[in-house]
Amino acid sequence: GLWRALGLPLATGFGLAESTALCTLAQPGTARPGSVGQLVEGARVRLRHSGRDAVLAGPYTGTTQSGQLALGGDLLMRSYWPLPSPEAKVARLEWHETGLTARFEEGHMYIVE
Repeated sequence: GLWRALGLPLATGFGLAESTALCTLAQPGTARPGSVGQLVEGARVRLRHSGRDAVLAGPYTGTTQSGQLALGGDLLMRSYWPLPSPEAKVARLEWHETGLTARFEEGHMYIVE
């Protein structure tokens, strides 16, 4: 691709405004097609499938089935600015529900839908 031709490293990652930073990152040389990378240190995710939760923290190297993705951990924001706001309820939650479905294969996260 263009990035390689220019000699520039390219990394794939995943994060939301509410996570304040990347939750996953695929370093150059570790990327897999369709994956958004591996959990970074300090990131936690919860996958909910059939009423059961799998809580994963970076670094994670296992495999899971697909589930509803929620973000947590040290990277989750504390509040919206300026408070008070209708969205301030996020500040009291341990998890941020993303509305996405994800799965892990050998530690690499894939957004399914």
